Amino acid sequence: MARKGKKEASGAAKLNDADPISTLSKQLESHSGLEGVRNFCDHPIQDIDPILEEVVGVVVDLEWHINKPEGKINEMGLATFPMAQLRDCQTSSDFLRLLITAEVYHFRIVETCHMRNSGEDGFGVTFYGVERHSLFAPTRFVRQEMAINIFNRFLGGMKCEDGSVRPVIVIAHGWQQDRTQLKNEWDIKFQKDFSIVKTIDSITSLIIDAGILGKSDQSRKEDRWKFHELLTGFGIETTDLYLHNAGNDAVYELFIVFLVALFDKVYTPPILRPIALSANGMDPHCLPRFPSLRSQLRPATIGRLPSDFHIAELSPNEILAKFIEAKKSGPTSSWGYAKFCPHCEVSDDHEAEECEADKSLLECTLCRIAPGEVNEVFRATKNRVGHTAGRCVRQYSFIIPPMPSLPDWMTVRFSQANLAERLTPSRAVALNDSEVLSLLMCGKTPIDGLTDRDGVILGRQVINDEEAIIWGLEIQDDDDVATLPEVEQKTRLLEWWENKNP
Repeated sequence: MARKGKKEASGAAKLNDADPISTLSKQLESHSGLEGVRNFCDHPIQDIDPILEEVVGVVVDLEWHINKPEGKINEMGLATFPMAQLRDCQTSSDFLRLLITAEVYHFRIVETCHMRNSGEDGFGVTFYGVERHSLFAPTRFVRQEMAINIFNRFLGGMKCEDGSVRPVIVIAHGWQQDRTQLKNEWDIKFQKDFSIVKTIDSITSLIIDAGILGKSDQSRKEDRWKFHELLTGFGIETTDLYLHNAGNDAVYELFIVFLVALFDKVYTPPILRPIALSANGMDPHCLPRFPSLRSQLRPATIGRLPSDFHIAELSPNEILAKFIEAKKSGPTSSWGYAKFCPHCEVSDDHEAEECEADKSLLECTLCRIAPGEVNEVFRATKNRVGHTAGRCVRQYSFIIPPMPSLPDWMTVRFSQANLAERLTPSRAVALNDSEVLSLLMCGKTPIDGLTDRDGVILGRQVINDEEAIIWGLEIQDDDDVATLPEVEQKTRLLEWWENKNP
């Protein structure tokens, strides 16, 4: 969409040509996320810069390894749409067409794609295998560096038709957690090169601000509704939707954002029902898996939900099914690979589940040498075979023995060790002598392990006691040297010795 001309509204702040993104961001600080979204739904924000017309909504969803090693990002889902297109939805019959305009992306990270979650969430929804079922976009395998570049592009590199930077509203459910993971794992610098003008930390805030739901029960020690509750609260049956797939979840978050923004348009007339909460704060409609909680209801009209979830005679799941069908014929992203096998490290040929390689030929050297009796289970054939060291997740469960204490002569005060002994580790570090450093870490002193009793190795050179005495005699009348700090004296010794032994 072309950027609009600078129309001056009465009292509007003038656009700072040097930094229009910063200007808009500051203007939006005094407005909620709901106001930012509904600006495009017949509720315009007054006295706002017209660059807001160019804003793009970017829904971000991350999945990461919840087992050891914890926090490794293995999926990224993105859904983007020009916010101004919300104006195109005037009736419920426009809703599906609007939804289909969104662009959806699903990425699996090559370096961590073998880190697959297992188990179920609190609603019985499985984690296992869902990464293979992206419903709204073809999965692309990308390396972490490319994933970072893609992320940066969507949050700071999109352009208007005139070449100016396009502002972005980030939408997520649990953005603070995602942001922390991105900073810790990918070293994302959020204050640099991004064009974010507003962040909606969770879609719960939109729903609460719209009066559709109240705050979740504080007895749960949480300030937002669970994602599963929000979906079922809007009549979405979650069976076979493959929740916890990053691409799918990004779409479901977008779906709810559209429902909230266009609530009075898609649910017309709005036949609303009061909400009765269960003892743990959840709407009983959201608890098909927990019928026993229905006996714990307590009345509370804290919000409103539609009694009829159909939109233009389509159920929410029917709308999603049509969205899936429409995206099947859409363009395919060219980023990364269509397939990747972490067993063979081969791209665009097959995935792990299709791999015909003999896994018994793969042996993890890390598991094979896991130290001590406590790690014997990892050395067993069934655990060390079938993967390589580069893809080993069991290593993070090894019980590592404590580091051996360093030899006394390394930790003793300088005054209690002779000069040559004190020089050994510093000399080894300076020369990057891995042989000496390795022996030091193994607890062997150079005196006992590297040379005879009369010498100390320095790299692959030796200063013995006799030479140290000679040096001392040569400089004993040099007041300048005698008054130098001990570290400087050591440096002078090395210089003297190296000149003497070229």
